[in-house]
Amino acid sequence: MKFLFFITSFFLFQEFAFCQNIDSLLNVLEHKMEKQKVFDKAKENQIKRVLEGSFKTNAFEEKIRVNNELFKLYQYYNFDNSLKYIEKNIELAEQLNNKILINDAKLKMSMVLVNTGRYKESIDALSEIGRNLLQKPLFENYFYVFKEGYSGLAFSTSVKSRQSKYNHLYNIYNGFFYYI
Repeated sequence: MKFLFFITSFFLFQEFAFCQNIDSLLNVLEHKMEKQKVFDKAKENQIKRVLEGSFKTNAFEEKIRVNNELFKLYQYYNFDNSLKYIEKNIELAEQLNNKILINDAKLKMSMVLVNTGRYKESIDALSEIGRNLLQKPLFENYFYVFKEGYSGLAFSTSVKSRQSKYNHLYNIYNGFFYYI
């Protein structure tokens, strides 16, 4: 009987501690949500400063730098705008015929697409990248995005044969990722 009392008490205490932990997490979340307006205002001010400086240049390389800065500011803040600025960089890099800048921009676009669940579009963009021209730091991201893209496709497809294919490709790119 004492044993049963001990077990019951133990589980009741665990439930109580768990509820307190949830309440604490909710308080932290509510506090962060209250500060969202402050965060949004700060982010908008940063974007405004960069945009004001962007009108002062006509040089392609400087426009690419500004677009990269805007992309970084929007990347986790606003998908549409981050995509808009990275697509502008792809256009500028193509006008310069600079393969390194083209690959860099397409890889960034692929990362944004995979991080927002657009797996097929991400893999399509990666397929346009000349892997031989990737610089070493970008090579790791290239395989990471392929790996995540195929993982997402395998998870989200309902067709068994596709799921098997995507899992196979995921395993291939996962293997590459560990050899880099």
